[in-house]
Amino acid sequence: MTTCLTLEEAALQAASQTTKAAAELLQFHRDGPHSAVSAFANDVVGPMAEALKLVLEIEPTEVGQRHMEAAELQLHLDLKAAVDAFLTGWIG
Repeated sequence: MTTCLTLEEAALQAASQTTKAAAELLQFHRDGPHSAVSAFANDVVGPMAEALKLVLEIEPTEVGQRHMEAAELQLHLDLKAAVDAFLTGWIG
């Protein structure tokens, strides 16, 4: 992993990010757009991307790799690279 988080800490952080984004999505479903210029009160895409990055770092660990075919592992690595590129631009 690129940070100093344990796999368990990364899973908790990913769950937290996903929960916050899910709350925004549910509020949008219930109330409609936040304003005339923004669908959500808080960013949804960024936290979901951060959560996905963490999940992609957890999944292909040594244990996860045992259950993945080479093509599936490569898809995970490609997706992680795309998410990394998005987050680099999103964070600035």
